Amino acid sequence: MLKIGDFSKLSRISIRMLRHYDEIGLLVPKSTDSFTGYRYYGEDQLPIAGQINSLKDMGFSLATIGEILKIYDDPQKLAEFLSVKQAEVEAEAKEIAHRLLLLKTAIKRLRKDGTTMSYNVTLKTLPERYVASVRQIIPSYEYEGKAFGMCGAYQVNQILFGSEVWISFVVIMGKISMIARLALVTAQWLIL
Repeated sequence: MLKIGDFSKLSRISIRMLRHYDEIGLLVPKSTDSFTGYRYYGEDQLPIAGQINSLKDMGFSLATIGEILKIYDDPQKLAEFLSVKQAEVEAEAKEIAHRLLLLKTAIKRLRKDGTTMSYNVTLKTLPERYVASVRQIIPSYEYEGKAFGMCGAYQVNQILFGSEVWISFVVIMGKISMIARLALVTAQWLIL
C-alpha cells in the first residue's frame, strides 16, 4: 500500500487532485484510515492514474473520463470516444487556424501601411424606394452565390414604369448573424 504522498509522486497527480478524484469517485483509494483519514492506494492503481492523466491530456472532462474508465478494456467503445474527441479537436483547430490567419493578416496590413485599421462610414438619406430582399442563413461563404441565385428564380409579377426598384440581398452567416454582403441593384421591375 502507498500513502497518498508516495502515490502522488509516482502517478504525477497532486495530492489535492487525488483527494478531488476520491470525492467524485474517479480514483478511490484502496483504504482510508478511519482514525487519521489517511488515504492508501494500491500499486495496481498506478496504471489507472496513468490512464486518467492521458485522457486529461487529450482534453476529456473528468466526468467523461469516469465513463471511459468503465469501458476502457473494450477497444471498440474506447475508439468511439476517441473518434468523437478527435473530431471536436479538429474543429477547434480549424477555428484557431482561422483566427491566426485573421491576426496574421491584420499584422501584415499594419506593417505594410503603418496605420491602424480605419473605416470611413458615411450616412446618406435616400428617397423612398421599393425593396425586395432575401434573407437566408448559410453555412459558409461558399453558399452565398446560391442565396443570390434565389432572387433570379422568382417570377416577375409586376413591372414598374419610371421608378427605380432596389433589390437588397442580406446573407447571414451561421449563429453569428453577421451581414456577409449587402448588394443593391437598380432595376426597372420588382421581384415579389
